[in-house]
Amino acid sequence: MKPLFSEGDLSDALHPQIDQMRQAIASTPHDEVPQAPEYWLDIYGAVPITLSEDAIKTNRPEEGVVTFIVPFTGTAELLKYRPKGSSRSHPEAEFGFDEIYFTYDMDQPRGQDRVKEAFQKDLELLKKWLDWSKREVDEFNQELVGVLDRSLADRKIELDSDDSLMKDLGYPEV
Repeated sequence: MKPLFSEGDLSDALHPQIDQMRQAIASTPHDEVPQAPEYWLDIYGAVPITLSEDAIKTNRPEEGVVTFIVPFTGTAELLKYRPKGSSRSHPEAEFGFDEIYFTYDMDQPRGQDRVKEAFQKDLELLKKWLDWSKREVDEFNQELVGVLDRSLADRKIELDSDDSLMKDLGYPEV
């Protein structure tokens, strides 16, 4: 298992999305500018991770080893980056598109009790980190909405100005 949230700061990973969105809006042709903010938020926003604890399963990939499979919804990439306010103790697991995998060795005396206890401890630590991540993602998404509103308004003004210039030429536009 690898430490989650260990590839850099979450803020540094999220904020380039704002500039990318601004550039995309500024370069979108007149007839293709979607007015629905949801279109832009789906592309450039992030969805906080929510665990589906009622759907946790186990798997035995090999003798004496157990993996707890924790399904989730949200932007999986968030599991790579360290949110503000986090602790030094990182949860350790692997993850895929919509599942987190905690793997333990059961070859110890009282293995199942220790494994279950270790998993519960690791799951609680993960939930703390996800709370910190959610706060930061929610703040980012609020900032993104403000930038989006301004960017769409600016683009509309620019496009309206271009339309006016074309009309002033006195000939139909093709």
